[in-house]
Amino acid sequence: MKISAIRHPDYLRSYEDYVKWRLTFQGGRNFVQNYLVRFSKREDENEFKERRAMAHSPSFAKAGINKLKNTFYSRMSEIVRIGGPKSYISACNGEKGGVDLYGSAMNRFMGEKVLPELMTMRTVGVYVDKPPLDGKLLSKNNDKKPYLYIYKAEDILSWNWSYYDGEFVYYNILLRDTDYTYDQTTGLVGGTRERFRHMWIGEDGYVHIQFWTANDEDDENDIKDGPEITLPLKRLPFVVLGLKESLLADVADYQIGLLNLASSDLNYVKNANFPFYTEQFDPVAAQVYNRRPPLPNIARNASVDPAEGTYVDSQRADRDDEVIVGTLKGRKYPKGVDRPDFIAPPTEPLLASMKKQEQMKADIFELIDVAASNAQPQHASAESKQMDDRGIESGLSYIGLELEWGEREIAKIWAGYESEEPAEVKYPPKYTLKSDEQRLNEAEKLNDIKTSAPSRTFAKEVGKQIVDVMLSDKVANKTLETIKQEIDEAEYISSDPDLIKTASELGMVDAVTGSNALGFNGDKVVPKAQEEHAKRLALIAESQAKGAARGNPDEAPVQGKDADAKREKDNSQKNKDKQSNPAQDKTRGAE
Repeated sequence: MKISAIRHPDYLRSYEDYVKWRLTFQGGRNFVQNYLVRFSKREDENEFKERRAMAHSPSFAKAGINKLKNTFYSRMSEIVRIGGPKSYISACNGEKGGVDLYGSAMNRFMGEKVLPELMTMRTVGVYVDKPPLDGKLLSKNNDKKPYLYIYKAEDILSWNWSYYDGEFVYYNILLRDTDYTYDQTTGLVGGTRERFRHMWIGEDGYVHIQFWTANDEDDENDIKDGPEITLPLKRLPFVVLGLKESLLADVADYQIGLLNLASSDLNYVKNANFPFYTEQFDPVAAQVYNRRPPLPNIARNASVDPAEGTYVDSQRADRDDEVIVGTLKGRKYPKGVDRPDFIAPPTEPLLASMKKQEQMKADIFELIDVAASNAQPQHASAESKQMDDRGIESGLSYIGLELEWGEREIAKIWAGYESEEPAEVKYPPKYTLKSDEQRLNEAEKLNDIKTSAPSRTFAKEVGKQIVDVMLSDKVANKTLETIKQEIDEAEYISSDPDLIKTASELGMVDAVTGSNALGFNGDKVVPKAQEEHAKRLALIAESQAKGAARGNPDEAPVQGKDADAKREKDNSQKNKDKQSNPAQDKTRGAE
């Protein structure tokens, strides 16, 4: 059997799904061309082509996947990589061509190339390659470091694995490469060609590679493309990351249904959503049964049927019931019947279909979120099982664990090329899809119950939950731990300014504790604040009217300390009979 024709049974079972998932995520004209179907036999080929030409792809699945991708990407700055070859750390930072020789840092490579393939196609392969050495001189090989590129699920054709060194690893695999072909005259890219990469662990324990080119001849074997290559590695330089199921497994058919429904509505709006002309008629008056005879051929200047000698298109002769209508055309109608009119088609079916489309759009986003929450990785390390024991907030964490496992395997292969110890890789343990508004609402509800129990420990634990809700995927884990430690060490359980103000006015809290609760350094700022407050009171007292009546008798004039007080008393007790309004209250102030 030709090696180019070998396919794993799982590959054959999944290929149609691969095509559907790929086109669902990509959208565009290819999706429309493959999954838009004819209404029925009543829609002829020309009508279908016209409808397909104006159909659009409802690429909501892509938007849902990108939302998840952005959620992961926002946390990738917290990935920890410790140790390993210098070339690995340098490449992970995007230096010297990055990890893919295109300047990509590891976060970008995993977030933009590996992650979307993993979520949409369920499977993605990462190949760790290295240019061949040019002799043994170090100066000629300084820039020759490992680099990465991916294989899509459709290009991982067949495989076999076994248990090795405490884990299941591939020891025999067939991949499909697509290479460019070049014009011999200009050197420009002129097309593509396929070749097949067969890798296996040989009897010597090292990796062997043989490239093949498919042979079009039925009876001939495929053609070897170059000599067999042996790599100084004990394991295949290929990592396959996988989920139990694609996040588009249920969404793809939903989007296909939405495509056809939207196309039907668009076709209706274009061709049928117009007023149509109606009029009553009297069969006798209209003489619908008395049609005109065909006109002579010479008069009509038309083609002649040799057999009959009559006008070929006689069945399309003028009829009384065929009228031309328009804004500049008139129409007579018989006496005693209703006037002709234009009737608009009903809009209820179109509105119902539009509502259904909105529901399906919302369902697509919901199905993607549900699929992400239920995602399960194919590889579960010992550390991931420990995380299961602690509880994982979302199925998104499983995807993060698969990415972490994949990068650890990449680090092992990279270190194998460099004959060094691999780097340690640690991904964030938690991810969330909540919007800022949802976080704020949840935090407010938690804050409302924080003081509902007479327990300081309860209040502080709820406070830690508020921190997790608001900041768990926005700041580094080290910062989160610092915040929670500050909550444990605090002598207070609330930092609400209104609550602290009320407690201070009621004498329930001292100024230093209240200041600390508000985030200030009470021991440092309270003495200064009190000093400034005293000065401010003195200035207020000085600016007010002087005298005993103003509350400061020591500042009253020497000639009469009681003069101001007496004058105010006299003004408040004047004879009411002299007032314009005797009923007016005279307790304070002049008339």
